[in-house]
Amino acid sequence: MWKRGFFFGAGVVALLMGTAVSAAPPNPPSGVEIVAKVDGLTIDRTEFEAAAARASRQKFYHGKVDDAKLAEFRREQINEIITERLLMKEAERRKLRPDLDDVERKLAEYETRYKDSEQWAANRARILPELKARMIENSQRAALEREVRAVPPPSKEQLEKYHRDNAKLFTEPERDHLTVILLKVDPSSTKDVWASAFEEAERIRQKIKSGTDFGELAKLHSADESAARGGDMGYMHHGMLAPAAQAAIDTMKVGDISEPVELLQGYGLFKLVDRKPATLRPLDQVSERALDLYRRQKGDESWAALAEYLRKKATIWISPDLTPTAAAAAK
Repeated sequence: MWKRGFFFGAGVVALLMGTAVSAAPPNPPSGVEIVAKVDGLTIDRTEFEAAAARASRQKFYHGKVDDAKLAEFRREQINEIITERLLMKEAERRKLRPDLDDVERKLAEYETRYKDSEQWAANRARILPELKARMIENSQRAALEREVRAVPPPSKEQLEKYHRDNAKLFTEPERDHLTVILLKVDPSSTKDVWASAFEEAERIRQKIKSGTDFGELAKLHSADESAARGGDMGYMHHGMLAPAAQAAIDTMKVGDISEPVELLQGYGLFKLVDRKPATLRPLDQVSERALDLYRRQKGDESWAALAEYLRKKATIWISPDLTPTAAAAAK
């Protein structure tokens, strides 16, 4: 089987892994090993192993995986295939039709792209029907997803509640207005060179403390691109700087000058010019983003709920070699 359609993320797969399945195995056709059955639709060993192999190459491309992780991965794969079958059946039940014009357009693009390929010419007659079938399924699945995710627009009260409940999504983080003097040192320099740069940074720091203007000294000594602006870096969000610099700035108050901070590119002196605390932006300033995030979340919930509902009412059997043992499930 060609693995097709829209797939669920790890969280939804984990949710579906707990679905109860029937205890009695189906009666497979002679010579065909069935690994799963869902409402009369069978999944045979050959198609499952082909789909699992393709997915495994994508997920475990970095190398060998241990047996426990591989077994869990294979259980996830059979559950994804089962869910795909159920979603396809639901699309048929709702009489959702594929966009055949779009399918033909995409097939024409394949024909154009590979028209000079000998391999395509040799295998076209075999590949094209499978490719078209996959595209038709994808188109039907897309129609189902659009319909399920088309949640009603929220009321004013619902959007206000979403804004309150998800304040972190709409909060502008703390920002520090900084100036810097960077004394550049090549990372491969000797300890003596680094020590000399540190001493120079200390001398500059003492001049600043004695009243010399930070900006003028930045123009004279700094190797940072901000030197022409008197070292002005503007407002920086937390985490934008190197960890050593951020750690130093976190301990500072407005007006403070840092001690020399060792950075990858040399020693830095920082001045905290201003600090703006984290601020929740009001809904009227972020209404479009709030609406987009609300619709996306509700759409995700609706899509996951459909999958869960379809599995709960389906009769499912999975081969024992793809289901966890009682001992494994108890861990």
